[in-house]
Amino acid sequence: MVTDTGKGFMADIVVNTIRSLLNTTLKQIKPGQLVKAIHDDVSLLNIAGKDISQISQKVPKSVIDLGRPMYIEAIHQYGGATGLVLEWMKTDNPVLYSLILNTEGGMKWFDRQVFEMTKNIGLEYK
Repeated sequence: MVTDTGKGFMADIVVNTIRSLLNTTLKQIKPGQLVKAIHDDVSLLNIAGKDISQISQKVPKSVIDLGRPMYIEAIHQYGGATGLVLEWMKTDNPVLYSLILNTEGGMKWFDRQVFEMTKNIGLEYK
């Protein structure tokens, strides 16, 4: 994992912030709501945007700027930010993880959600 680079502390802060954002957002969403959001192409920011903004405002810009290179390194290890987030979801939210994988259009929808959340905290990376 990223912590092997000697920059682990900063990488852990950035990665754990993103994981916290995701978990804060997803804990509010019931399985039926997730499937409906996927089918209707509703953004998670529309469902839990206030919580995401509150968390992202607590992260100093300097931490984001210092952590960006480690974040980029982490997402390269997982084939992109969505791959990294899906790894977390296997453990943190297995029911929603399964719904995303097994609902038509779920992966494409979720990829956009990850991009929106990381953009919201200043870490967007294509």
